[in-house]
Amino acid sequence: MTRTLNTIPDEAAPLKAAKKSKSSNARGGAAFKAVFYEPDLFGTAVALSPALLLNPGYDLMSDDVHPNQNRDYWATPPCGQALIQQEPQNRPGRFWLQAGQNASGTPNECIAPGPGGYLNDILTATKETAIALANKGMDVRYVYARGACHTDPRLQLEQRVPALIWAMAPWKEKLAAKKSA
Repeated sequence: MTRTLNTIPDEAAPLKAAKKSKSSNARGGAAFKAVFYEPDLFGTAVALSPALLLNPGYDLMSDDVHPNQNRDYWATPPCGQALIQQEPQNRPGRFWLQAGQNASGTPNECIAPGPGGYLNDILTATKETAIALANKGMDVRYVYARGACHTDPRLQLEQRVPALIWAMAPWKEKLAAKKSA
């Protein structure tokens, strides 16, 4: 794998590394939610720099149901509803989550300023979401990119193929099983 951006899994997070839905930013948040709510229908989400935080102006759902918007999935009360933590252990759903060191809201963000703060930066939101999913036994791949910006095109080009190979692995296994039967 090319290492032009020094892309490595964050070893500080206790994640279960994994051996169809792909998008970034607000679309990444939507891809995450599609698999979170309908894992049997969507199965796998590839979310590059997903907006899994309180993101004014990018309301993706009712503020009455989720007043903290996408932060409700991973943050504990009163800052969120810890929805992931309430899920049953080992439920279906596969998640490839990627964030850059300088993503929106981080101290050294290199694109447009975001809301910022510990609970409102994409790097923290992505990492905490990955940890919460892994703690529930879900299939997670978390990619931390040193020096990368939010939705960094270099990172997306570098990670697109590995993400798609990972996302397609279950179908490859099913095809191999079918051929050997």
